Amino acid sequence: MKKYLTAIAAAIIATMSANATAPQSTADSLGYYIGRTQGSAMLKRTNDMPADAQQTYKDDFIRAFRLVMTADTSATGFIDGINVACAALNEINKMENAGISVNRNMLAEEFEHAFSAGSIDEATDRAMMDTLQSILIPLQQQVRRRSEQAREQAQRQWEELADRNLAAGRDYITRAKEADHSINTTPSGLAYKVIKNGTGSTATDSDMVELIYTGKRIDGTVFDSSNGNTVKFSPKSVIRGFSEGLKLMNKGAKYTLYIPAELAYGMQAPPAIGPNATLIFDIEITDIQPADK
Repeated sequence: MKKYLTAIAAAIIATMSANATAPQSTADSLGYYIGRTQGSAMLKRTNDMPADAQQTYKDDFIRAFRLVMTADTSATGFIDGINVACAALNEINKMENAGISVNRNMLAEEFEHAFSAGSIDEATDRAMMDTLQSILIPLQQQVRRRSEQAREQAQRQWEELADRNLAAGRDYITRAKEADHSINTTPSGLAYKVIKNGTGSTATDSDMVELIYTGKRIDGTVFDSSNGNTVKFSPKSVIRGFSEGLKLMNKGAKYTLYIPAELAYGMQAPPAIGPNATLIFDIEITDIQPADK
């Protein structure tokens, strides 16, 4: 948490110095930047949804998010009610995903009935718990079996997508090179196009490189970008293809990198990118800061 807050504070200071319209108070700045960064993180998780489903999901998500964020936190019962309901809903979803129906309205009514009682009948409570366990135990195996099937299906789909992405990426780079003979390829398989040559020494692993960049999938979808701002990277801290590309460049250079899956994220890619995806980066190096001697 301390590192997270430090990173937020650094982002606030850097952005406020360059943006006269940024929030001025610390409370507003924290709200603004936490909201923006977390909202963007959630947006990445919806990139692969169909447009109509994505909008419905966003509307529902924002409605629930705003309800919680604007709740009176001094009303501890309300907050605790949300937390308990969300925990119960998570368990209900597991059962329903396994084909086990739960009457939610009855659950809510009986919860209210029990919670509103003036006293606790220990004997009745024990009997109720014993009955619940006798119902749940036979169903647990069904839940585990369905969960395992869902994991296996998701893994198969991920692997099938990986195969398609790998083939599509290789075909994309091949066709790009056939159409543009100025695209070069290194022994590792990294393809790159020099848009503009720079001056001075090329970057090394020990340097800090200041650059502006945009990362795209081969369908043109932007998955990452500095948004026209200058950021700093060490070539040794990024994926292999990006690192190799940076070390081909010098100050003022502009390149387009075509990074095959084996030099990118491979099977470990986040969902917003996809397994074995070929990546395209447009990069401009604005400065190279050599390591201290």
